[in-house]
Amino acid sequence: MTALAQDTRPQIRPQPGPQTQFLQCDADIVVYGGSAGGGKTFALLMEPLYDIHNPQFGAVIFRRTIKQVTNEGGLWDTATDMYTKIGGTPNENDHSIKFAPPGGKARDGAKVTFAHMQHEKNRLDWQGSQIPLIGFDELTHFTWRQFSYVALSRNRSTSGAKSRVRATCNPDPDHWLRRFIDWWIGEDGFAIPERSGVIRYFIVVNDDVVWGATRKELTDAYPGSLPKSFTFIRSSVYDNKILLDADPAYLAGLMALPRVERAQLLDGNWNVRASAGMYFKRADFKIVDAAPVAVRSARGWDQAGSYADMDDPDDPDWTAGVRMSVGADGYFYIEHVERFREDPPVVDSKIKERAEADGKLTTIRLAQDPGSAGKALVIAQTKMLAGYPVNSKPVTGNKEVRAKPLAAQAQAGNVRIVKGEWNDAFLNEMESFPEGAKDDQVDAAADAFDELTGQGTMIFKTPIESLLCNPFEIPRHWPRMYAIESDWEQTAVLWAAWDKTIDCLYLYTSDLRPRGEPSVLASAVRARGDWIVGVMNPRGRTRTKEDGERLIEEYRSEGLILTGTENAPETGIQSIEERASTGRLKVFRTMDDFHAQWRLYRRDENGKIDNRYDLLMDTLRGVVASYRHIATTQHTDTEDFGVGIAGDPSIGY
Repeated sequence: MTALAQDTRPQIRPQPGPQTQFLQCDADIVVYGGSAGGGKTFALLMEPLYDIHNPQFGAVIFRRTIKQVTNEGGLWDTATDMYTKIGGTPNENDHSIKFAPPGGKARDGAKVTFAHMQHEKNRLDWQGSQIPLIGFDELTHFTWRQFSYVALSRNRSTSGAKSRVRATCNPDPDHWLRRFIDWWIGEDGFAIPERSGVIRYFIVVNDDVVWGATRKELTDAYPGSLPKSFTFIRSSVYDNKILLDADPAYLAGLMALPRVERAQLLDGNWNVRASAGMYFKRADFKIVDAAPVAVRSARGWDQAGSYADMDDPDDPDWTAGVRMSVGADGYFYIEHVERFREDPPVVDSKIKERAEADGKLTTIRLAQDPGSAGKALVIAQTKMLAGYPVNSKPVTGNKEVRAKPLAAQAQAGNVRIVKGEWNDAFLNEMESFPEGAKDDQVDAAADAFDELTGQGTMIFKTPIESLLCNPFEIPRHWPRMYAIESDWEQTAVLWAAWDKTIDCLYLYTSDLRPRGEPSVLASAVRARGDWIVGVMNPRGRTRTKEDGERLIEEYRSEGLILTGTENAPETGIQSIEERASTGRLKVFRTMDDFHAQWRLYRRDENGKIDNRYDLLMDTLRGVVASYRHIATTQHTDTEDFGVGIAGDPSIGY
């Protein structure tokens, strides 16, 4: 008798906890998830691996659209990466992966197909199919008719493998799945821990789902029925230790979501939906006497264009213009709100008057309503505002989607309001959104925010909030360094300390000032530790290499220990992002200038770095490129260590 060849393919195992519970469950239908980041898709892709040795086995895993299947880093990419490691052969033409049976070829083996059901009628594409394993990745994207037709009538097997249906999901309070799993969800909207994984049985009678605790309970009540077993298994990002270790910024991103999405995707709440106060609360906005000098400003307009009888305040909408700016401290400031009800000619006149008052450094954002009339209005008003920076954008998506980015920053405490007589009306409308009668100011504010943040692409994907730490006294044995960079107008210095035990860089202070005499800056740098070694790129964007080398020599003559080291921007950006996303870059919470430039660091529409707000990012590249060779500790017994005044958080405590 010939011995079977040993299977030497790599083993893929689930993580302990809900992922293992999902893969060991023998119910006919198992739905897994209930929040983001729990390893749902990975678990769904592991399910077919039980049967890939069976050449008669087949599985189909659905997403709602083909784009969701093929998106970069999505279902197909993840499956290809996993399955090819264990001998799978992918076919890009039909998005299937085959597994060669022992001693055979892939074309004769088990097959996993990735498909879509974008339209309701696509469910009929599977008429006559017999599919041993059916998977739905994100079940809340599918209708009940799609799910019930495919899962209940096409899930058949003659291969010897158990026929079964597996699905993943995130919470949606208005989807049929919420009602379907109601027994597993508490009145508060959260999964009931002791019911997670408990198997129940159901049948469909006259389009109604009837449940029973046992199969017998249903067959007794409905003789001849064939109940299906079902369970829901709850998971969360906290169950996914591999993700949390590999990408700490993922959790920070979930925590930074607006309240509704955070409650659903992080907390796993199936009941929460948008209501008054869910997007904006008065307490989210700190009221200040004045805004600092603006780095950038914009006024968003939401236009009604019709006159209302002021005795009937609930008549038509208002025309609202919200001026917003980004301060050098990194916060967003709502500086002024203009709000009125007038006929179109008066609306035009008031928009122009406000443009003159705001000045030519404030971008005017016009919302382009659908249709030819909306386009014609934008063209006419842009012509009227000749000489002022004007940008228009078609109105797409619902109002809640458009408000989410601003809501996320407001809830994080990053939006301030300048004191004014318009404050109460503005805050009342914001807090009542989306259930309030009016939302003109919300729309205008959302457009102004989009104008400030939506031009180009942010360079760093990791949010600055995930890097922040409270100031502490830098240990004596940690090496330190600084980096200098300058342009025609400003000079920036950034100091860093290196915890060698975990290879983590701590940015503990910075100095961003108008460009002046090298002697003045050198004196400020020496005050923070004249033993600390610095680095400067001689080839700056506003100087030649020769000019840079002369400037370095001038700083040296003023007593700085400074070396010249060139660094490539793109390589440096990649190194910074990799370090930030893995938790090896931390920033003191007191460094407002640095926080602001991190948020504003972006590429323009042509992919080039916007160098208006990047000096501190240039110094960060210098730190990351040079710290292993430059950073040093103090070799004397002095008690200063470059900390300056003990306990001063601005200079290294």
